[in-house]
Amino acid sequence: MSLQKSLFALLILTITSSVSSTSCGTNPLLDVYGITAAFTDAQVVSGLTYCKSLQGKETCCDADTINGFQSKADELIKSLTSAVAKRDKALLSIRKDTLPSLSGKLASLKEASSKAVAKLEETLANGGSGDMGTDLMNAIVMAMAMAYGEMAKMLTDNLSSVKSGLPDYQKARTACVIDIVKIQAAAWCLACDPEFTTKGVSLSGIEFSSNLKQTLTDSCFAYFTAAATQSMLFSMNVLSSQMSAITAALNKVAKGNANGANEFMTAFMTVSITEASLDASAIPVGFPDDCDEDECEWIPDTLFKGGELDEASLTLGGAVESNSGESGGLVVNGANRILTAGSWDPDADEAGVTVAFEDNPGNVDNNSDNSAGLFKNVVGGLVVLLSVLLI
Repeated sequence: MSLQKSLFALLILTITSSVSSTSCGTNPLLDVYGITAAFTDAQVVSGLTYCKSLQGKETCCDADTINGFQSKADELIKSLTSAVAKRDKALLSIRKDTLPSLSGKLASLKEASSKAVAKLEETLANGGSGDMGTDLMNAIVMAMAMAYGEMAKMLTDNLSSVKSGLPDYQKARTACVIDIVKIQAAAWCLACDPEFTTKGVSLSGIEFSSNLKQTLTDSCFAYFTAAATQSMLFSMNVLSSQMSAITAALNKVAKGNANGANEFMTAFMTVSITEASLDASAIPVGFPDDCDEDECEWIPDTLFKGGELDEASLTLGGAVESNSGESGGLVVNGANRILTAGSWDPDADEAGVTVAFEDNPGNVDNNSDNSAGLFKNVVGGLVVLLSVLLI
């Protein structure tokens, strides 16, 4: 009896596996990418130009759909090219129009920040003001003043050098974009794969293999760290209109003026409002300080949240909003994922599409001394802190 039950269970499992592996139309990636399954049951399709893993094997998509992936990739490259060109032009505009007028203001901000922090540290060390709300406000202002002071110091000490590194940033971006688009194209192939349940796809996400996550890190870590450095210019641009007001407020704090902290917060809120009105190409971005060349979960989590490429994060070079792990659709390696029957580890050129990307599509003037990585030791902490404050 026991043997019969075991054989029966094995038969049911075999039938179920067979149905689930060949049934089409249930792959959640189809909706994510706007791809339509051509068949109810998977079929072998001849004449496939792309998707190596599907050639000579069963697929849920017809030849026209799969052979259209090159055009789909070309459209994606066109969109990314336009976005990064706008970003580069915005960078050069800040270098030309904003930075030259900031030297004196930055020196004043650095001095005011230093004095304000010293005063607040003294006040808190001596038991505070006696009012919990005031002490909390002072602690917040002190942390922000320290961040502004460090930024001002860095830029006053290296104002000419901060403009450098753009060519290396652009080259790192090209390498990242090319590999990312190839991975996105491979994911389109995965949407047509009847074996998707064994390759990391579920209703809650795509489980990337460790190898694929490392590939993403290898391809893009240099770009995102360089983008964080360049983003300091955007932070400066946002701050520039309120820098005098912030400095004046910090000078009041340094003198023990009770209105200083409130005036500082008012100026800071004005900065936030200013940023909200910026064109998307000119907003500051952040990159987490827990990422390094050996491991950076943020890259797959952010770039492929929902199973689809986050073009904004890629073209801006960092996080444009808090990464809560929540999404209205799929999440990739995010907090809401569930276990899948395997992980996705595609061939490096699974889709087989041709991908090319320009280093400098905006044709901006790259006069610089190529001192890439100038702020390597501070980008991890300071830029992320400033992004939190400014975003």
